[in-house]
Amino acid sequence: MTKYKSGARGGIKHINNALGSHSRQVERSIAVIRKVILQAEKYADMTCSRDFEVFIAAAQIEANQLAVADGSTVFERTRGCKAISSKDLISIRSMPDDQYALAVKSMKVSEQHMINLLRDRCGALMAERRIQQEKRAEFNYSTALNSEARKNVHDMSLYEGMAVGDVVSYKGDCYTLESAEPADQWPPARVFLRSKLSPDCNKKWVSWAAVRPLSIEREPLLLPRKEVASTLKIGDVLVYSGDIDVASVFLGRVTAVTSDGATVHRLAAAAVKLVTFLPEWKSIVDGDDVIRRADQKPGYIPVLLDVLSEHFVTSVVIRKNHTLDNDSKKYLEALGLTVDLFSHS
Repeated sequence: MTKYKSGARGGIKHINNALGSHSRQVERSIAVIRKVILQAEKYADMTCSRDFEVFIAAAQIEANQLAVADGSTVFERTRGCKAISSKDLISIRSMPDDQYALAVKSMKVSEQHMINLLRDRCGALMAERRIQQEKRAEFNYSTALNSEARKNVHDMSLYEGMAVGDVVSYKGDCYTLESAEPADQWPPARVFLRSKLSPDCNKKWVSWAAVRPLSIEREPLLLPRKEVASTLKIGDVLVYSGDIDVASVFLGRVTAVTSDGATVHRLAAAAVKLVTFLPEWKSIVDGDDVIRRADQKPGYIPVLLDVLSEHFVTSVVIRKNHTLDNDSKKYLEALGLTVDLFSHS
């Protein structure tokens, strides 16, 4: 019937179903609500009840005073005049309290109540606007400072302090750059680093891109060693150094405690899937024949060493699977020693 009437009147466009067209006002209102929900949930812009009020007020302004339909806004169609913008409100001189009280005095009680609510609401919104302006100003200022600071960043393309023989930084630790490959190309593809803390143990090839110049020459910072000598007893696993500066680190099981140190049965490390520490044994016939095993083999005796007390580092715990427990490993790493990378044999 609708199609027939539309054609009889000469209309080209017509409706083929009984649902009718969409309501633009309803869809526009739903879009505004969806935007507020999106800001609250996805973007997490709302952090308190004050933010919620600001978003609701902004949504009301957008729907009633900014969205134009049929040449006018909802506010203009219902009020008969254009809405006052925030710029207009700021340019208006605020009325003193005594003049405001005198102007409201002649109104009806209901009108006074409405005007007071509007004044409080406008005052709260203007105060919130000033707060947001200050936040925006602080953000813009910090962004400008960061942008200016990035302009003055040192250009590392010059590679000062990163020649062979210099002390460089790798993952926050000091290393000596000993060689590079390929040698005839600069910058090289990779470099060989040796730790200043443990030069005999901690050495590695690393990518050139991971190395940084050392800004200040400094000694590596170490945790103080624990007092081991007074509590050391037979059966403990002792970590001792080759010298006082912890140039190299070894492990041994204490077999005797003396006045100036201790006698240890040396433990050798080997890495397969885990780093394990097993006692070393030497042949009675051939002293150079040294084996590494958990129990003593017939014809072999323990490899014993005398360690001075000034070379004591700490005592650790060896688990049943001949590996260091987590507490011992973390403490040694805090001393600057990565035990899993060391070869103590």
